[in-house]
Amino acid sequence: MKTTMTIMLLFTLIGYMRAQETKSSIEPPHFDGGEKQLEAYLNQHLIYPETAKRQGIEGLVKVNVRVGKDGRFGNLNVVKSLSKDLDNEALRLISNMPAWIPAKKEGRPAGVKYQLAIRFRLD
Repeated sequence: MKTTMTIMLLFTLIGYMRAQETKSSIEPPHFDGGEKQLEAYLNQHLIYPETAKRQGIEGLVKVNVRVGKDGRFGNLNVVKSLSKDLDNEALRLISNMPAWIPAKKEGRPAGVKYQLAIRFRLD
């Protein structure tokens, strides 16, 4: 059985990233190389947990993170869980990801809260 994982680019800007609520504009953080490179990175590094495969568990894990001024992730917190194994895999993928291009506020790097949604799918 072939397994795949895709990331849903539902990166929800939360906290002070709500540009509509502020006078200044904020450019959101992003993966160096864009969405296609991000998806390729995640698909290459995914290890679909055997227990989740056997149980046929699929779906979405949502993780709140803080993207620092340096583009590194911190304060990871699963806010929508599938299973302990898949949640841990989502956290592992995000924790090991290369630094992103940080958000910019008024042209300067800014730390922001962000949400990543990772979809696990068995094919």
